[in-house]
Amino acid sequence: MRKESAIRWNTCGILAGITLALAGCQSTAGSPELPTPENLYAQDSSIDLFVYEDTAYVNYADADWVQEKTFEKGERIGEIGDSGVTEEFQDWDSTVLSEGTVIYESDDDTILLAECDGELVPYLKWVEG
Repeated sequence: MRKESAIRWNTCGILAGITLALAGCQSTAGSPELPTPENLYAQDSSIDLFVYEDTAYVNYADADWVQEKTFEKGERIGEIGDSGVTEEFQDWDSTVLSEGTVIYESDDDTILLAECDGELVPYLKWVEG
């Protein structure tokens, strides 16, 4: 009986160790990357984004919920400094927006507005979630 009991405990210990090891691998491998501009661009090289206060803002003009809203143009906060950026993003860098495009606050603190050809285009603050 003692030998059989010891084998069961050893087997349980081995199985528990394997389970913990696999769970540890899964949580590391399955964890999403942080939403940095570089990671967003790496996932989609056609993404339309700009960086403000070290945060990516992504063009969301085609989203249904955005099309149903009207955003009020707030205070001018700046303008795009560099266009066509694909790596080492800094504030006011953009992948698509032209240099000099003016950016405004909106009445929604998760949306900034880019003024393009007289139209206001909504850009959603992209945060980890």
